[in-house]
Amino acid sequence: MFVWLNRFDVRVSIVYAVIAALWIIASDTLVNLIFSGNESLTAAMSIFKGIGFVFVSTLALFTILSRELRQRVSVEVGLQKDIIERKQVEAEQVRHALMLEDIHHFAQATVDALPASTSVLATDGTILSVNNSWKRFGTEHGSTSLTHFVGSNYLTICDSSVGAGADEAQTASEGIRAVIDGQSDYFSMEYPYPTPTRNFWFRLLVNPFDEPAPRRVVVAQIDITELKEAEEALQKAHFGLEQRVVARTLELSQANARLKAILDNSVNAILLVDASLQIQQTNLVFNRLFRSADTQRLNPTLLDFIAVDELPRVTAFIDLVRVEQTNKLIETRVLGNDGTFIDVELSVAFMIDDGCCVPLHDITARKEAENSLRNALERERELSILKSRFVSIASHEFRNPLAAIFTSTEILEKYRSQLTEEQVDERLGKVKQLVKHLTNLVGDVLNLSRMQSGGSEFKPAPCDLDELCRDILDEFRQREDMRHRLRYSTTVSPIVMNLDKRFIRQILTNLLSNAIKYSPENKDVLVSVIWEDDAAVLRVEDHGIGIPEAALKHLFTPFHRAENVEGIQGTGLGLSITKQAIELHGGSINVESVVGEGTIILVRLPLSS
Repeated sequence: MFVWLNRFDVRVSIVYAVIAALWIIASDTLVNLIFSGNESLTAAMSIFKGIGFVFVSTLALFTILSRELRQRVSVEVGLQKDIIERKQVEAEQVRHALMLEDIHHFAQATVDALPASTSVLATDGTILSVNNSWKRFGTEHGSTSLTHFVGSNYLTICDSSVGAGADEAQTASEGIRAVIDGQSDYFSMEYPYPTPTRNFWFRLLVNPFDEPAPRRVVVAQIDITELKEAEEALQKAHFGLEQRVVARTLELSQANARLKAILDNSVNAILLVDASLQIQQTNLVFNRLFRSADTQRLNPTLLDFIAVDELPRVTAFIDLVRVEQTNKLIETRVLGNDGTFIDVELSVAFMIDDGCCVPLHDITARKEAENSLRNALERERELSILKSRFVSIASHEFRNPLAAIFTSTEILEKYRSQLTEEQVDERLGKVKQLVKHLTNLVGDVLNLSRMQSGGSEFKPAPCDLDELCRDILDEFRQREDMRHRLRYSTTVSPIVMNLDKRFIRQILTNLLSNAIKYSPENKDVLVSVIWEDDAAVLRVEDHGIGIPEAALKHLFTPFHRAENVEGIQGTGLGLSITKQAIELHGGSINVESVVGEGTIILVRLPLSS
């Protein structure tokens, strides 16, 4: 810019000089042309011309002087700027030097704070820097000179080592050289350092700087003596623990063998379960009675063997024992190997680990004995009731006919000569009727007794049920005292089945007799036979007095009679005998009745009978 200004000042000065010359030359000519003959104006213009020349000359001189002044100012400003810039550079250099010094002190302080003995080696192995731990390490371990400090060659020290530790020193030297040369990115080794008072152990770590090989490295030595001593103590403790574990394992194995022998020789099934009731161990008795191959594969729990309907009760029992921590017993049913349930007496004893020992005592024999005794007692009670009923009925059913027979025989004995033949025959006929009634009564009792004891012969043979029903109904219709209408129907004929005709006759006779006995005269008694699902269904319906609902459950109990049959002759044995005869054929009987409307009895006789 100053160059341009200099050039500009020269140009301006030349312009001023040209203007001054032109002014002097032209002014005279103009004055002569314009003011010729007028001296006063010519003199004035001459003065003005002089003033103009002075002015132009002054401007030209000022221009030249200002150029020189600007050049001097420009030089001074440049010099001042150079001085300022030089001072700034010097200040920056000082600041950088201080910063580098701070960084060096900080880095050295950081390295000195490290517990590991640390040094920096040059590419030839010369020690460039060490921390306080390195110095302390050298002092404490016999290096009283500066052989291990800055300036000495660590590789030379390692190579020249002799005696104990020479091999480790050589290994360290080779490892350090491999890292310096770039053959390895890391080197580490552990070596012993025995002293008269203690055997020390150190770990040597070598890491390179991030620079091309050969490169400087950082060497650190860490005291691992306490770690090694701890490892040695741990190994000794581990060995001792292993010995104790082996001994304890042997003891436990022997104890387990003794326990297994005790369990396997127990007469009860025994199992050990954990806190979740999963089976952990069982004895031979349990395996023989309860545990199948399937359950062995599935790792079952105790509850898997309990009958489903017993689960809530057994679960509540176990929870109670867990809370009370006492031994208790409960009777339940457990699934056996053959799929049947076995009655057992179960007890639970909780152990320290919250598992428990569960003995199972098979009480099947006891239960059978209890059931037999219970059945015997029930049978005894029923027999006692039957005896009472039999005595009551016999006193009525036997005493009245016998009294009538006695009266008739007494009349015939005393007044026979006074009676006509018709009166005598009437008396004898009445006696015969009463004797027949007593005979039937005794026969019913004997038949029921034989059926219940299994002494009655059952001889099924091919028989037409339709034909048999028609014959029995015809016999009833031919009775002189018949006052009811007997109606019969069937959907199929013939109905040939293997039946005992004697028992079938007894079944239908008893059902018809009851229908006639307990319904008013001139009422219909409906009998039908239908074929349904490979079975013959015999249906007898009356429109009589019906059976009270409370009496239906005792309907087939011997000698039992409903409370609405008072005044009607009967023993209460007919339906009991009928049911026994039906069951001999493998059939069933069902009764539907409404008091005051009548009764329907359905007898089902399967073809397979």
